[in-house]
Amino acid sequence: MISKKRALIYSIILVIVTIICTSMFQITLGNKVIISKNLYELYSKYDKLLGLENVIESEYYQKVSEEDLIDGALKGLFEGLNDPYSQYYTSDEFQTLKEQTSGSFVGIGVYIGVNSENDKITIISPIEGSPAQKSGIKSGDVVVKVNGKSIESKTVDEVIKQIKGKENTTVNLTVERDGKEIDFDITRKTIVTKSVSSEVKEDNIGYLRITSFDENTYKEFKENLSNLKEKGITNDKKFPNKSLKVTSIFIGNWILFAPHNNPIPIPNTKHINILVIKDSFFIKFAPLFVLH
Repeated sequence: MISKKRALIYSIILVIVTIICTSMFQITLGNKVIISKNLYELYSKYDKLLGLENVIESEYYQKVSEEDLIDGALKGLFEGLNDPYSQYYTSDEFQTLKEQTSGSFVGIGVYIGVNSENDKITIISPIEGSPAQKSGIKSGDVVVKVNGKSIESKTVDEVIKQIKGKENTTVNLTVERDGKEIDFDITRKTIVTKSVSSEVKEDNIGYLRITSFDENTYKEFKENLSNLKEKGITNDKKFPNKSLKVTSIFIGNWILFAPHNNPIPIPNTKHINILVIKDSFFIKFAPLFVLH
């Protein structure tokens, strides 16, 4: 027979376990759920969101996708940060982002967008040497159909998704040019985009242009710089104080130099801190401006 003392101890333990369980978990009773106060307060914050979702599903004139509504809500959550560098990406959007920053993708090799004058999806330009350029696609062509299907009311992203596909497969693109529709059968290939270009301007000035940053940018930059040097262009290693002041606007009062094995003359500046980095490990994680 259990003593009163032992029974009291067991009762206290049972109460403690019950409190812990109900604070961490929810209990189902028939068609009702008992939850902890903490969980209730957490869920109640989203009452308005859930209420609006019910209104949309019952009152909106078209059938809506629950997944699209959830993605939209998640995007709004990040927009509430008021930070242009914090965004939510769906799996498809993230895949597109990876392609944009990888420096290569499978497609026909065109830049497309919406013409502000007529709101039509238009070829901005074919990429040099791409299947699209070789097939005869030109800047200003208006996209009308993809594989025989009209793209009217489609977004740019939706059209891009239709044009892309597996390598060595063919896509039929119908464009409007000078009032006439023209069909092109174009084979998709791996397209390597160029983010760096160079040329020699007047007075023997070497000009390097970086249009975007991706995995190939550093390699392309070195190649273009080497080409300029072969044409007799050399870089002056003097760093004017004015240039440093402009650079400091973007990255604060710390200017980072990565001299590697070459000595770099450090200018005398006021209110600007100079940090010389020799270890390539740190260079990978540092915001770096190279001034010539």
